Amino acid sequence: VAAAEAMMAGVPVLVSRQVNLAGEIESLPGGWVSKLDEASLTGALREALDDPGERRRRGRLAAQWARRRYCWERVARQLESAYRGVLEGARVEAVR
Repeated sequence: VAAAEAMMAGVPVLVSRQVNLAGEIESLPGGWVSKLDEASLTGALREALDDPGERRRRGRLAAQWARRRYCWERVARQLESAYRGVLEGARVEAVR
């Protein structure tokens, strides 16, 4: 949730590959995705800190993506679908 909130605010994120949004963040790119070892984290952080223009660009991309993905209309449709599934006895997939 914290990564999505930061992205909504236009803040590029640095996350590990274990974060659920890592694939989307990497493909945008809306931030940096790193392995969980010291060298990878240091490299990603250095890359992020060394280039303010790239941080702004990734922040803009992150915000555009997050605002489309997490707009209230879309979230409401997903939640309604989940509740309908519960009422109908269907197995509900996690809302992503």
